[in-house]
Amino acid sequence: MIYIIWEWDTPHTDEPILTYAELDDARREQRTVSIYRDGRKGFAGAAILVGDRPLSPEPFPQLETLNAHPDVTAREISAQEFEVAWSARHQ
Repeated sequence: MIYIIWEWDTPHTDEPILTYAELDDARREQRTVSIYRDGRKGFAGAAILVGDRPLSPEPFPQLETLNAHPDVTAREISAQEFEVAWSARHQ
C-alpha cells in the first residue's frame, strides 16, 4: 500500500482542502479522508461513503503531477499517519 496526503489551496467550499488516501499497488484508492475548509469531513472505503467524494476507479496521479499544480502540495506519508486520520474521521 501507498499512503499520501495532499493539500489544495482552493477557495471553493465544496472541495476538500486536505485529503488522505490509501492506494493499492495499482495506485487505486482504497480509503480516503477529506477535510473541508469549514471543518466538515468526508470519507470513503470499499463499503463506506460519507460525503460526496466516492473512491475513484482511476489510478491516482503521481506526486510529481499533483505538485506541478501551483495550489497543490502532495507527499507520501506513513501507514500510521493515515490510520490516525482514518481513526479521527468521525471527530
